Amino acid sequence: MSQRGPRYTYLCWLVLLTPLISLVACRPVPAPPEVRPGEPTHYVYLVSHGRHVGIALHREALAAERWPALDTLDAWGTPRYVEVGWGDMRYYTAGAPTWADGARALFWPTDSVLHLVGVHRPLPEAFPQRPILQVEVAATGFERLVDFIAAHHADATAPVPVARSLYGRGYFFAADGRRYHFFYNSNRWAAEALERAGVPIASSIILFEHQLMAQAARTGRPLREP
Repeated sequence: MSQRGPRYTYLCWLVLLTPLISLVACRPVPAPPEVRPGEPTHYVYLVSHGRHVGIALHREALAAERWPALDTLDAWGTPRYVEVGWGDMRYYTAGAPTWADGARALFWPTDSVLHLVGVHRPLPEAFPQRPILQVEVAATGFERLVDFIAAHHADATAPVPVARSLYGRGYFFAADGRRYHFFYNSNRWAAEALERAGVPIASSIILFEHQLMAQAARTGRPLREP
């Protein structure tokens, strides 16, 4: 049996699977679901940060009893929106990550965190120069999306912050046991969250920000042109 360990095995799989990405990308994107007349809806916002996409939700549409971490953000005053992202713990929380941090995050499965920020201004003001998409989803899909995010806290009932947010008023929280790596990164996670809401996203082919934004644009509308 090989004594080189799981990291060597993972790198071998990475080399073998990388050429398959272009083939997987041929998978068709699902058709938009039909919303029944009179069915209540909510808006979900996608904020492009260049390498990854954040999901922003109206705070007034969120119940703290279903997502206890919101109480921590509300300590600064109830925000207009809550923006959330998911990623590698060491790289994401670092103010100035090194290339070694980036390589480690991509090539070895690592612990993950949730990044929650309370946004107190309109999104175009809070994120200048950032492309933003607005996507309308059914209320039932919105609830599934919120449950998906809340369940990714390591302690969903009493989340404890592990670091201050990169910007704005918020925190990082330890995520559940799902590991971050190249084939399951922040954009793939955001795509899965949108799938829960009924947005026609093929999450299994999502690796990069531009893929996610392009698919979401089929049913969303831009709040700001790129």
